[in-house]
Amino acid sequence: MNAMGKTAVLAVLLALVGGLYASTADAGDRYQTIDAKLRHETPRWHQLQKDNGDPVGCGPTAWAIVYGYWKQHKGKTRLLEGVSGANDPDLKAAMEEIARYTKSTYGVYQGTKWGRTMPRNMCRGKKYAEKRGYRVSCERIRGTEFDKFDRVKEWIRADKPVIILTNDPSHAFSTLHYPVIEQAQKKQKRVLRKWRDRDVNYFVNMGDGSDDWIWVREVGRNHHPHTGSFSMFLIDIH
Repeated sequence: MNAMGKTAVLAVLLALVGGLYASTADAGDRYQTIDAKLRHETPRWHQLQKDNGDPVGCGPTAWAIVYGYWKQHKGKTRLLEGVSGANDPDLKAAMEEIARYTKSTYGVYQGTKWGRTMPRNMCRGKKYAEKRGYRVSCERIRGTEFDKFDRVKEWIRADKPVIILTNDPSHAFSTLHYPVIEQAQKKQKRVLRKWRDRDVNYFVNMGDGSDDWIWVREVGRNHHPHTGSFSMFLIDIH
């Protein structure tokens, strides 16, 4: 092959290599979102007060919301019998019963009453449904936000609400809270032809009549208020 021919072949090879790297760079700019969503909303209930004025606690409230979903949308009609709305006396009685099973405790901080359920006791809330003849499993999961998301995603896609234990990191353990997850999203970026996990966020029923998106993981600088995520509680009822 003469010098001109070698030059032509080299030019073709360089063009091919250049095109390959350009394609990789384009792929590296692509994002995708993995999404899972319940088929319905969970009840927009809030924690009620006990007769002595103590709030029943966000843990028992979260359990009641989950039970309300299973009753209304999944045929478990023996749960929350007689409950017709957020302020129903039977709902208060159910929350108080769950609070006894979860060993919830009560106190006062700076003049405000609080109710607290320790995470190690949360799965005891299943006793409420077991007392009504159901078989219930409750699994507490921890680990990385990506690992937890993968489990939660499958639960939500199976139309089963998940309880999450959160806090505001700037206020440490004084802001522990149990919302109920209705939707889960994970954002990924494609780098060198592989999808890399980046952000994790959830749409939750806050247990006070409201709902909101919370971000538990963002790559780089946070663009949303960060919410601490300690545990997920995966509940199934048969």
